[in-house]
Amino acid sequence: MKKGILILILLVTSICGLKAQGYDNSIGLRGGYSAGIFYRYYMNSANSIRVLLSTRDEGLQVTLLREYYQALPNNFSFVYGFGGHLGYTGWNDYSNGNRDNQQRAVVGVDGLVGLDYNFREVPLSIGIEAKPFIDFGGEHDFYAMPLDFALTFRVNF
Repeated sequence: MKKGILILILLVTSICGLKAQGYDNSIGLRGGYSAGIFYRYYMNSANSIRVLLSTRDEGLQVTLLREYYQALPNNFSFVYGFGGHLGYTGWNDYSNGNRDNQQRAVVGVDGLVGLDYNFREVPLSIGIEAKPFIDFGGEHDFYAMPLDFALTFRVNF
């Protein structure tokens, strides 16, 4: 995990150069139940769009989130938003006495609430967030996860 973060930081800073303020994009890592990589496009200082490619439940999902920011003191920001996801989940079915790998499409809605810290000296940000979601499809036809907590690490450019 540490090597992946370091490689990500070195790659982005070598391509884009270091600039601590005035960025329009970021790429990052999300650790948690829905762990993955993401790209964020900042529409302005108070709004962004995030595309998250994540894995969970032996599957893969693409999530699109609309995010809003409120500046807080000391380089912190309160983040909240909403969106949806599409993908598939997998599971093992033992109902017939054998192990059968099953997969099924899943769609759903997502929420987001979090706290970000932006470093001034370098174009890096860290955050903690909860991304509750509801799945339609998959193994259970309907599944709600009220608190999908995660840590995030981003390189801004």
